[in-house]
Amino acid sequence: AEAAAGAYRARIKNDMQAERAPHSCLPEDTQSFSSSELLEHLRSYTGAERESTTITVAFADLMKDRYPCS
Repeated sequence: AEAAAGAYRARIKNDMQAERAPHSCLPEDTQSFSSSELLEHLRSYTGAERESTTITVAFADLMKDRYPCS
């Protein structure tokens, strides 16, 4: 999960540098969540989705769900 978080942060940084619309809009203050919250999100995928969804993609999906840009 730490690698997925790092990849997500890099994606947001790259989007900002390239002046692309962000994937999601994190609040200014530091946010955290438990591993059980990530596992709960992973369980929300259907069986077929689980087979093809990486942790990195699932983490980004969770961030988009939690912190959408208006």
